[in-house]
Amino acid sequence: MKFMNQHNVVHRDIKVDNILVRSRSSKLSEAKRDSPSARIEEFEFKVADLGLAKAVTSRDDMIKTLCGTPVCMAPEIVAGAFYNYKVDVWSVGTLLFHLLTGTYPFKGRSIEELKSNLARGAYKIPRDVTISFECLDFINCCLKFESKKRKNFEFLFAHPFLL
Repeated sequence: MKFMNQHNVVHRDIKVDNILVRSRSSKLSEAKRDSPSARIEEFEFKVADLGLAKAVTSRDDMIKTLCGTPVCMAPEIVAGAFYNYKVDVWSVGTLLFHLLTGTYPFKGRSIEELKSNLARGAYKIPRDVTISFECLDFINCCLKFESKKRKNFEFLFAHPFLL
């Protein structure tokens, strides 16, 4: 994400299916890799499927193409409005929410129902999921309905949840 952000690339389809994970060390046993005690530093993460990615002149350039996976799309894409790189910030929030809960913060059986649920703006962490305050704050920073209120990547890269 840092690389894409530094090079003014908007991915537009950040989701679990597009994150690749591999062990940094081929010497890690399979048992250790599957262990909950495995440290994050032992793994390498890459963003894949750049088929919908778009290079822009500056991070504030506006795009209007409707594309991506609906449950991961920022509200401005779903609405057919102009958008910028902050759609990827939204998608990072939906990705983290999905990884923690196994579901998405906003869903709908149709695009219209999804739009309605997005407009309400309320999502709930399931009761059986325990997360830290820092994690919740990180998700909240990403899932702001209005793009202008959503934090930028520089803020998120320095967020206590990632440190």
